[in-house]
Amino acid sequence: MAVVNVEEEAPDTRRRVLLAVGVLGLFAAGIFAAFAIGGSSETSAGAETPQGAYEQLFESLANEDLIGAAEILLPGERDSLIQPWFDMVEQYKRLEVLDPALDLSAVPGIDLEFSDLEFETTQISEDLMSVKLVGGTAVSSVDPMKLPLGPLVLDRLPEGTIPDEIETGIGSVDPLDLNQDNGLVAVRRDGRWYVSLWYTVAEAAREQGGLPLPDPSDRIRPRGESTAELAVEEFVRSSIDLDVRRLIELLPPGEADALHDYAPLFLDDVEAAGRETRNLMGDIGLEIDLVRLDLTSIPRGPDRIVQFNGGEILFTSDYVDVGFDVTDGKVTVDAVIAQDEVRFSLTIVDDCFEFEISDLDGEIQDLQRECASDVENMIEEFLGQEVFVGGLPEFDIFTEQPVIGIYTVERDGQWYVSPLGTLLDTQVEVLAVIDKDKLADLVDWFIVQAEENLAIL
Repeated sequence: MAVVNVEEEAPDTRRRVLLAVGVLGLFAAGIFAAFAIGGSSETSAGAETPQGAYEQLFESLANEDLIGAAEILLPGERDSLIQPWFDMVEQYKRLEVLDPALDLSAVPGIDLEFSDLEFETTQISEDLMSVKLVGGTAVSSVDPMKLPLGPLVLDRLPEGTIPDEIETGIGSVDPLDLNQDNGLVAVRRDGRWYVSLWYTVAEAAREQGGLPLPDPSDRIRPRGESTAELAVEEFVRSSIDLDVRRLIELLPPGEADALHDYAPLFLDDVEAAGRETRNLMGDIGLEIDLVRLDLTSIPRGPDRIVQFNGGEILFTSDYVDVGFDVTDGKVTVDAVIAQDEVRFSLTIVDDCFEFEISDLDGEIQDLQRECASDVENMIEEFLGQEVFVGGLPEFDIFTEQPVIGIYTVERDGQWYVSPLGTLLDTQVEVLAVIDKDKLADLVDWFIVQAEENLAIL
């Protein structure tokens, strides 16, 4: 694509270009590279200079070398952010949400070109550098007809839904109009420079708060546990105790390096707030007791997913006592309000629940039992008419029970809790056990319901 240099542009256009170039440049390494991990690249990880890292990022995007874009992201962030996205892309291809023939080395339908980009670098510390975009030209185009949508989507879209024209945006960046308070942060690791999402966020927060640079000697040192199960149990108990320092220690090196470095700037205030909260809890006699926690773990490559099999936790206060118990798949919640001499009990087994209200002597005042299988009848009885065409479908679209739990990683013999892994890999686990045909049937059912209800309206 030819690159057009624009000498004069309206301020709104410049802001859009800044958004397209600056922000997209930061996130593209994490999001776009998910489509390209499976290929090969001649570009080595990292760059020799901070500015070189960002030049390499934009060059990779312009050349559709998305692996190169991925390799310029800080390794710990790349591993925790990109691999789950890549796994999700593969599952969406299998489910035909995305085109199964999608070439993972180049995503069709989107084209970006950059020229004459100008950067300004400011040293933050020996291994951190702020890099600001201060000028250049960007050309972007989108061909909706070439976007890699799969049959599950394309076969069900009404004709004419996807426009066939190409949308093109051209603009220049004027440093006088950017009004940038902070640049994006480049980080040096083992002599190479990388783009960092989390250090950019941390440095922007520090600047906004007018705080000094964190002292490296105050850095929170990661401190895991000997097993995955112990790491999760310690994380739960530290959450109950409002022990923020211990929670940060349990986060993985690499994934949470920026937080480990910058946390000392705000930790004293957070811990003071925790002490104040505990004092308030004491004023109402509130105590939280983790009676037991039953955990097991399942390997996922070198990592493990820790699953919750059961447990018991008690909340006691001057006003109400509440107990939660999970044993052998049975969930029981008991709440006692001594002042009113009343007990509320909820029991859930499989897809049925029982709700009971009684006095403290055990005399039942109200009792309700319902099962998920009765939902359709309940809805139609409430509305007084048949609502769903052909009845409710089979919502269970899984080939097996998805493995859901807390994602943990091992580093140098210690185990840590990974919030990003828990969030992203859980989505991968769920997608991996969805049956493609059942999903298509469920989508078709929703389409029929929508068409019928629109016809009625």
